[in-house]
Order: sequence, then C-alpha cells, then structure tokens
Amino acid sequence: MLMRLTFLGPAGGMCDAGRIKYHLKYNLGRPECSILITGFQAEGALWRRLVDRVKHVKIFGQDIPVRTHIYTIGGLSAHADQAGLMTWRGHFVAPPDQTFVVHGESSNAAALAEVIQQQLHWQVSVPAQLTSVTF
Repeated sequence: MLMRLTFLGPAGGMCDAGRIKYHLKYNLGRPECSILITGFQAEGALWRRLVDRVKHVKIFGQDIPVRTHIYTIGGLSAHADQAGLMTWRGHFVAPPDQTFVVHGESSNAAALAEVIQQQLHWQVSVPAQLTSVTF
C-alpha cells in the first residue's frame, strides 16, 4: 500500500489550538491524504475525535468532513510515564509542601496521586478543573 502522508500530528498537543488547526481544516476533507497521530489523546480533544473516527469536526466554526485516512501509533508520549515521574522525584532534597497532579485522565491522575502519597508520604491532591489554590 502506498500512503501519501500529509502531516504528522504534534507530539505534545491535542490539536485544539494553533497552526495545526489550519492544516486540519484544509486537509481533512481530502481522501488522497493521510494523517498519522501518535501518542495519547485526551477525551474531548479534536485529535481524540479523529482517532475515534468521527465523520465531521468543527474547526473555526465550520463543519469539516473527515475524508482523509487516519492512522495511529499508540504507546508514544511527549510526557514521562508514572515510573519516569517517580524517578524524577528522586532529585528532590526535601519533599514539596504540596504536590498537585493536574494532567491526565482523572482516573490516572488519581492513581498517580495515590502512588505518590503511599510511596513518598507527600501531601498530594488532584484538584478539579478551574480550582484555585492560595498559599
């Protein structure tokens, strides 16, 4: 199979903002094009909707048909995994006063917070979206 790859998606984004939206706007409707999406995509993100094979998306208020071929490679990430984060914390001389887990699906964030609390005995929380914290 000969595949014409139009573009690769960004490693660290969900494609909800920036220049990538213009690429999507002008290429999603082209059946001769292909898009390769790598890594994890958060629920609700534009990239995730493409991975889930929706037929149309809204970009800049315009309904765009998805006719391009979408390919995915899972298991790649621009972020450290739980083991990587736990190794990284080894560089702390003293524990932080408070640790906030603010990235990832809520169940995964809660699991990481529990590991941090159980293994390190750090004060850790998973704040709800738009929560303000005063120190």
